[in-house]
Amino acid sequence: MLRLSSPHFKTLHLVRHAQGVHNIALEEKGEKPESEKLFDAHLSPKGLQQVSERRNQILESGLLNTVELVITSPLRRAMETSIGIFRGQEDVNISEDFAKANNFPPIVALEICRERMGLYPCDRRASISTRRTFFPEIDFTMIESDEDALWQDKEREKLEDVATRGLHFVKW
Repeated sequence: MLRLSSPHFKTLHLVRHAQGVHNIALEEKGEKPESEKLFDAHLSPKGLQQVSERRNQILESGLLNTVELVITSPLRRAMETSIGIFRGQEDVNISEDFAKANNFPPIVALEICRERMGLYPCDRRASISTRRTFFPEIDFTMIESDEDALWQDKEREKLEDVATRGLHFVKW
């Protein structure tokens, strides 16, 4: 019988980031997506509530005990969502030793797990050196460039390129 940790398969759970301030600005306030005010947007108060609710669901289901690894986009809203769900808001900026001792799954940032990129500052990430300061519990070693080398200011990423990145992730 195959177990969850079998080398033959892995169970993949996908979680979209919680509501970000860019979602509110675009949907409710009519902000232009090109606004620099939305650069690498963080979670909104509603987004933080969504994270708390999702964490409670995962804890109640026992799913947290089966998670071996958490992969996150290096965008701030995705990292805040990952940490909030898999560490708990009260545990932000905990040491890696504490995380291991409490059986928290490691969190790794991967560029290929980003949203569609280009044109909009909300989809451009901050430097990794800056993010390491704010998210010390996330492993950024898989990211090659400190600055966001993938985001382009002149055009939006083609959908086929997004699909290709998705396939690279599934094969990763």
